[in-house]
Amino acid sequence: MQAEYGLTDPNVGNYLVSDSCKEARTPKTQGRVSSMALSYMRDQGVPASVSTTLNVVMAMLASDDAEDASSVWDTLFNDHDAAVFPWSTQHVSAALSAAALHGHSAAAMALVHRAQLTRLPLLDVSYGHAVATASDPRLRSAFVDQYKAANQAGDVVMACQDDETHVGFHWSGALLQHIAATHEQRAKDVVPMLLQEMQYYGIAASERDMAAVLSTLTTGTLYDLYEQFPRVVKAAPKAWAAAMQARVLPASSDESTLDDAMQVWRCFVWTEALQVDESVFAALYYVALRRTSTWHLADEVITQYTTRHRTKTTTSTSSSCRLVEQALGHAADAVDLPTTKRLLRQWTAHNERLSRDAVACVFRTVGQVRSTRQPHAQDESLSYFSLMVEFPGLFPLDPTTVSNALVLSAQADLYYDCQALLTMAMANGVDLTPEARFACVELLTRTNGVESSGDRQQLLATVRQLWQNSSKERVDSIQGLR
Repeated sequence: MQAEYGLTDPNVGNYLVSDSCKEARTPKTQGRVSSMALSYMRDQGVPASVSTTLNVVMAMLASDDAEDASSVWDTLFNDHDAAVFPWSTQHVSAALSAAALHGHSAAAMALVHRAQLTRLPLLDVSYGHAVATASDPRLRSAFVDQYKAANQAGDVVMACQDDETHVGFHWSGALLQHIAATHEQRAKDVVPMLLQEMQYYGIAASERDMAAVLSTLTTGTLYDLYEQFPRVVKAAPKAWAAAMQARVLPASSDESTLDDAMQVWRCFVWTEALQVDESVFAALYYVALRRTSTWHLADEVITQYTTRHRTKTTTSTSSSCRLVEQALGHAADAVDLPTTKRLLRQWTAHNERLSRDAVACVFRTVGQVRSTRQPHAQDESLSYFSLMVEFPGLFPLDPTTVSNALVLSAQADLYYDCQALLTMAMANGVDLTPEARFACVELLTRTNGVESSGDRQQLLATVRQLWQNSSKERVDSIQGLR
């Protein structure tokens, strides 16, 4: 296991225990945690992490909030497993938070009583979780009384969540990740509660925290999330970019979804009150060009992009082309030919040839569009060569571009296109790759037994001439060229 996952001993132990908790949540094995995994941690003398403790408590607690659920603490905090689950502020506070967030208030109260009997200090935020999640007003009041008594006795520890040496480090974030990973309906209520807690204390969420939040809160708008918790969500650029792209890129997304993403994006480019990874520029640019009603948004995106990337050595033209290139990748992923052509027209305005990556994206789109059409509805006017003709001067006439177009055309049985590309290569002195030459021969060989069309005959004649001029091997010795 350790060699397979490249983990250190503490990570191996925590991984084994947490992984066993997944099985422990199934109906037949509810409440069981792998004894083998716990034995491994005991032998290594490794205490469970906060995350592991949360997972174990979730797995061991009964499905309903019954009084006898408190017996789980006898199982968890025992002398035999003291090395793994010590009776410490960190581990007991984690257990209290887990019980509270999963709706087991009676078990949470039993744990608070045990902690106070032993004068074990608990984190203030864990008491807060018990109070906030108690559904019974009397039980909620009892938690408040217990907190006040513990605080007066000096048995409450304030969680210093930005101090790596403190027992409460990254507490709310760990709970966010834990509750989101359960995919329970309850998570949709608990996550906003934890965000409010972090907003109050001014705790910024990490990338993983925000990824957990955004994967759970999928119904509201992204901008509302930013407005409600600006101090929490400000420093997770990759999570924001991923969430924005996940919402706007699907073909089913509407203009309101794009408007929402644009509002968040403007918080980044105008005020820098929020960090968003720049990969989102290309996604927004592509989506804005999909509809004529949102083209003005594409202008706004490309203007901001070129402004941010304009330097002494980088022109606005080259940065614009870089953005269009990335947008072509999104169009290829979506098999979106109309927007691909729209993007090519945008590139044409800059009087520069397509980059190699841009050409690859365009060819990928053409290939996918052709392969997804029904044979009887196949539009032979759509091809790699036809697109090169439609946008003259845009595709570079270099060995890589022409050879790739030739290989793809041959694989698609496009005789005319192969003939035209060969002629183009010879007229412009382009040295075709061996793969391109043999692709044409392979096409002719593969179709040797079928009835010859005029296009195939012309291709055969051209390939014979090309082969005769460039190879010492006799043309008649090649089956496809006879």
